[in-house]
Amino acid sequence: HTHNTRILLCLLATRPACTMSVSCTQLFRLTRAAVTVLIVCMPLMCAASNTPQGVEFTSQGRTVEAAVATEGWLRLSLQSSPQVSGAIESPMVQPVRSYPPFQRNRGSLSTEIQTGYGTIGLAETLSSWYVKSGSGDMLIDARTDVFSPDQTPQSDHVTLTIPLASNGTVLGSGMTYAEAPPTFDQTQGHVVMSTSGYRSSFLWLSSKVAILAVVQDNTTSASSSDDATLPIHWAHTGSNVSFAFNASRVDVYLAPASDPMVAIQLYWKLTGTPALLPKSAFGFLVLRSGWSAPSSFTDLLKQFSGDSSAHHRLSAGAHWNALNQTSGQRSTSVFPVDALFSDYEWFSNVAPSSIPSNGSVHVADFLLNTQTIDNATVKALNAQQVSFGGVRWSSIGNNGTLAQARSNQCLFAGTRNLSLRSIKCAEWYASQLAPLKSQGVTMFWSRQIGTYYGFLSDLLRAETMSPNSSNPPARVSLRLSPPSSSIAVSQRPLSLLPAYSPGMQLAGATFLTAGVEPSWKGLATSVAMATQSIMSGVPFVSSPIGGMPAALTAKRQQQPHDMTLSDTDGQLLTRWYQANTFLPIATFYQDVSTKITPMPFNMPTEYVNTVRCALTTRMSYLPYLYSLHYRQHTQQQLAFATLPMMFPDDPATIATQYEWMVGDLLIAPVVHDAKTWQMYLPGGTWYPLASSASSLPIKGPRQLSIHAPLEELPSFVRDGALVVTADPLPHASAAPSGVLVASVYASSSSLNPTFSVYEDSDGLHQSTQSRTLHLTWNGTTSILSWTTVPTTPVPNTFQLIQVVWYTVTGESIQSRVRNIGTSGFIDLAPNSTDIYRTFAAGRKPSLCT
Repeated sequence: HTHNTRILLCLLATRPACTMSVSCTQLFRLTRAAVTVLIVCMPLMCAASNTPQGVEFTSQGRTVEAAVATEGWLRLSLQSSPQVSGAIESPMVQPVRSYPPFQRNRGSLSTEIQTGYGTIGLAETLSSWYVKSGSGDMLIDARTDVFSPDQTPQSDHVTLTIPLASNGTVLGSGMTYAEAPPTFDQTQGHVVMSTSGYRSSFLWLSSKVAILAVVQDNTTSASSSDDATLPIHWAHTGSNVSFAFNASRVDVYLAPASDPMVAIQLYWKLTGTPALLPKSAFGFLVLRSGWSAPSSFTDLLKQFSGDSSAHHRLSAGAHWNALNQTSGQRSTSVFPVDALFSDYEWFSNVAPSSIPSNGSVHVADFLLNTQTIDNATVKALNAQQVSFGGVRWSSIGNNGTLAQARSNQCLFAGTRNLSLRSIKCAEWYASQLAPLKSQGVTMFWSRQIGTYYGFLSDLLRAETMSPNSSNPPARVSLRLSPPSSSIAVSQRPLSLLPAYSPGMQLAGATFLTAGVEPSWKGLATSVAMATQSIMSGVPFVSSPIGGMPAALTAKRQQQPHDMTLSDTDGQLLTRWYQANTFLPIATFYQDVSTKITPMPFNMPTEYVNTVRCALTTRMSYLPYLYSLHYRQHTQQQLAFATLPMMFPDDPATIATQYEWMVGDLLIAPVVHDAKTWQMYLPGGTWYPLASSASSLPIKGPRQLSIHAPLEELPSFVRDGALVVTADPLPHASAAPSGVLVASVYASSSSLNPTFSVYEDSDGLHQSTQSRTLHLTWNGTTSILSWTTVPTTPVPNTFQLIQVVWYTVTGESIQSRVRNIGTSGFIDLAPNSTDIYRTFAAGRKPSLCT
């Protein structure tokens, strides 16, 4: 009836330009249209009203608001019954400190909210809506009802339909172990947290829109399932992406985003900036179930360190390019380690499943179980620059602690399950953890999901809160009840979790791809889960080396003759170590009872040196990884990215779920039992890093079939990169020694790469002395120059620097070592006295030679 209504409105307006002829038949139709306008449309228009951040309309029990949100974002909200306007308070979304400027543009039948970055428009009949970019391009033109009821108008089952071509791409959302999609492109999902992965409601559509859907979490009753869900489902079918909700309140955040990289930067604006992790988080973390006594910790540490002189031997080991122009051999008995994590035995002698409903005196909850680890042992670990972390449960086990939690109303009725949504309960939990933190327990590990979807977010808040701190060195805001609540952070947070929800990056959450079997399939799926998570805006993710052997043991008990359930072997574990070399966080898991996954020093002889190479290579790149991490925290520039994020215009990257970028490094680990590996090289010029490969740069885009012996990790560096490395240390938090090496990859004089090296004197606390070393390569003059900020000395920073220039001919030019001071330069132009030596093309020694 749109045409008839237009005629009627034209006649009613009595405009001279209205010269339409009207037949008798049309008069009847016009009468019907008039009734529609008077009975339906007019009440709708009268129901329109302004809200502080936009405008809302009410129709048939639905109240829909179009509004601005955090800078870069727009919000479309549904309330199925009259309530207070505004966004849902959720740990998934951070409070808005100041809303961006906007204007309301009212038309005859619609209103739009316009900002400098985008516009959202809404028909007053709620029959259509749209989103435009800041330049006015139409990104979403939805000609369907806004939040249309699936059943009756009063039903909480509603659908939001977003047009997207059938060949359009949907990225993000995450992944569970059971799914293992063949490409990054997603077709459907439901929001879930489980012990085998997660699915979130964050998506990027190839129509250049980022989306995050939020509903209220049910925190009033405990779930009996191993999974925690939100009533949000989505699917890409035909020419639409449809969101289905079963909720009385829904917020859908929408942001114009030209590519996935921009989408994730906007996502962090909305959900929270990734935390600054402790420096030790970027070393090698050991997770273990089955610690038996305090001596088991110290004995293991001795095995990692080799002997009393191990620290000196490793830190002074020879880099391939003889950084200090001396020769030497790296110790064959030293393995780096940065943290030891314990399962529940660090505070309990009783397994979680064996605790009675009224609790047990054999569970300490918030005290060290001295039969397993005592305060002296934690101090001994910390003194050797090794952190200690332990598992936290979603329930309370000690009968005395249960009484305290119950009196504070921090338990679900009739259970031992914690509910930490209220500030009172979060502060109570934080006060219980405070003595453990004072004893040196600085990191946490969760193996349970909890009893409601947002439990892990609430747990993170409590773990990172400093109770009774009148002047905390830093404050991290979380959107929890009340909205003004905050976390007082003194130490940098790190928590290892089996799942992820938007906002957790704010509190240092690392997603572990847990629940995978120790097999080649487990390795491939674990790496795919890691890259899918990076694509979903998760900055911290790890693929525990060896998977979760306990899961395989249970399967083997049921199917003892199924040979596809292969245990880990030396080749598989070696590839798993290599995959961890350049993941955001490197972790190893061992269940002592299964005796399947050996520690690195217990690997078969033919593999042990290659495993050590993987670990020490990571430590060599620590200055690069840590600087990228700091830039990510301060500037929201991604440290780790998938290929579709870096090369959004290349459709071939959609099928590269086993590859990722670390700054300018391209990593493509072997995840199958093969010595020849198929990988994709995007457009541009790339230098191979593997020592067996040619030193000549190669061109992309192209599919590569590369020789990948077990000793090497397929990897490349992009032309125009500046990458820093150093001699590996036994611990990430150890004071740097030796020389900082600045490797310049520049095939043309027009390339002028820069890089800022971040260093700090502490690496553990938020407030610490720090220095930034700004490096600049001038391709025309072949000079690397630098300045430092501040110019005053800072403890535990590099004092010496060296440059290696990789040229287009394949040769590499190495400089002499120079003092860093407050500024300086190194000249690698022909005949410069700064040149130490030149490696001919084809000669490229390995870090592990």
